[in-house]
Amino acid sequence: ASDRFRGPTITLGWHEYIPFLFYLRGYCNISMLVSRHKDAEILHQAARHMGYGTVRGSTNRGGSGAMRELQRKSETTNLGITPDGPRGPRRTMAAGAIYLSSRQQIPLVPIGMGYDRPFRIKSAWDQFAVPRPYSRARAISGPRIQIPPKLDRDGIEHYRQKVEQMLNRLTREAEYW
Repeated sequence: ASDRFRGPTITLGWHEYIPFLFYLRGYCNISMLVSRHKDAEILHQAARHMGYGTVRGSTNRGGSGAMRELQRKSETTNLGITPDGPRGPRRTMAAGAIYLSSRQQIPLVPIGMGYDRPFRIKSAWDQFAVPRPYSRARAISGPRIQIPPKLDRDGIEHYRQKVEQMLNRLTREAEYW
């Protein structure tokens, strides 16, 4: 949304706020990582309807193929990843986004999101947030985080923790606004 924007980037947001991203910026040159699970088919169709590209795969289903596809797509588009999806644990980041950022030298941009008193689906692993009608929502973008190239496992874990903490801080700030 800024004239100064230079991409590509990997945008990160928690799984429980996926609908917020659809509302925020449809048709904006982003490819989202979407699980291959049958429950994610609805998300896949909604994302395509809203103008997002999709890459299908997750840690347990087609992860290496999805990683290769994300690397290929990063040459022409921005990427969107929910780093705790599709199964959690809630607000705990998996290492894939850090690895991809390090490998491709694409900065991460964490976005904290929150709704005003949302309905929560308590039975869902992520306590999925559903905004109330006419409620307010807030998104807070963090700074770009450039991950160093060619990180080893310890380096990936260090940055995973750092980015997870920032994403959680931004999310709490957005929720308590």
